[in-house]
Amino acid sequence: MSKYFVDGQEYETPLKGLVITNDTDKKNVLCLNPTDNEWKRFFEADPYWVDPEFKRAIFLYAYENNLSEVEHVAYVTWKDVQNSNGEREIQLDSEDRAYLNGLLTQRFLEYDSVEMY
Repeated sequence: MSKYFVDGQEYETPLKGLVITNDTDKKNVLCLNPTDNEWKRFFEADPYWVDPEFKRAIFLYAYENNLSEVEHVAYVTWKDVQNSNGEREIQLDSEDRAYLNGLLTQRFLEYDSVEMY
């Protein structure tokens, strides 16, 4: 399981069950969402993440020169545009990194094949 930190404490979370759902304005930054819409199970130790008043997002960053390889993953919570808690980077374990690399490979193979036609 991958690790994240809240108030100096280390916690673990699995990232399997996340899928790429949206692009951002940068080709190498993608949004992840849970397939079952159960957001709370991922970063349940973070009080902002589980607070229903906060919006949340998980970002998958690929290397700009290798879009099929994960650079890092981070999550963010916010109430409004001016009130964000900033991104919290997740320390990926090898299993979650391999899973996310698979998602990227699938995404960009599909993307590249669409661009070719």
